[in-house]
Amino acid sequence: MSQTGQIQAPLKGDPPRASWAQSITEAVNSMLPFSAPGRLLQSGFGGTGTIPAPGNKRIQPPKSSPLPFAVKWARNINNGDGGWIIWLPAGDLLTLGDATVDVVGSLTAAEGHPEGWYILDQIDEAGGEISLIVSKDDDEVSAKFALAASDDGQDPTDDGQTVLGRSVIAVAERNAETGVATVRQCVTSAIVLPVTRTDGDSVDGSGGDDANALQLAHFADTERDSGKGLANRLSFNDESGKLVSDDKELMLVARKNGKIIYIPLDGDGEDPDTSAEDGAENDPCAHPGDDAPGGGVDPKKESSTSGSNSGMGLDGGGGIGGVSASDDSGIHPGDDNCNCD
Repeated sequence: MSQTGQIQAPLKGDPPRASWAQSITEAVNSMLPFSAPGRLLQSGFGGTGTIPAPGNKRIQPPKSSPLPFAVKWARNINNGDGGWIIWLPAGDLLTLGDATVDVVGSLTAAEGHPEGWYILDQIDEAGGEISLIVSKDDDEVSAKFALAASDDGQDPTDDGQTVLGRSVIAVAERNAETGVATVRQCVTSAIVLPVTRTDGDSVDGSGGDDANALQLAHFADTERDSGKGLANRLSFNDESGKLVSDDKELMLVARKNGKIIYIPLDGDGEDPDTSAEDGAENDPCAHPGDDAPGGGVDPKKESSTSGSNSGMGLDGGGGIGGVSASDDSGIHPGDDNCNCD
């Protein structure tokens, strides 16, 4: 082989050499075709080439599973009319506080589909905003799927139960003319709803228009209204000269120093300590708004009251504050006659 890498042709009369034969062999082998990874070498009419290698049947690709609460349109249910179905695999898909709530309920399994698909019978063909409603009836908590409130404001889920939580699962739409169904998935995992523990009798979790607010139980309805008045529960004791209670179980709810206290009609003890948490006691000389226990409206804050002293929060003429600024008594509104400076 020459210095240029080319194999020199032998001259007439030169003896054959092993080095020359080795160079010829290496050059021929280097020109043979070879296959790339994943390809098979083949030869035939027109030359050689490669084709894709067949797949390995022993290697199974991982099976993909839909995420929880996945919603889709199925054409092969409801006798061929189709309908919406939802994927609810086994497991704790809804947790309320530390309790698990069943989300399948009375849903019907979707025939012809793997186990875990259920028919959403309550969702019409056009679809809509699909929500999961968690409700409480007495001591039983249940969950069901329903559409959001209609355009006229009527909520189809309002059946007298207390709604504890509401989660939008998906927004599904289907064109009746083209049959094209689209789904915008909102929930793709298990749902955990926090819960504020109430006894359901004195405190409830349905605060009027705000379903997440707390309120005194039955404060906004008439279910617990009594027909017996307070006067009919009291009588006069001739010996003591005092009013006494004829109802030993009745408690009145009141507020003292900004805190709730419960007052029995027949009690003869003392009020509970309602002083500030830092130990401050009521200041008998506290003026309204002094930021001290016993204060009220800040006299230094502006008021809508007209008059020369409207900016002080009290009418200088006594029409609002009840004491004229020109009064020489030295008694201020709300100072408990302390005559402080």
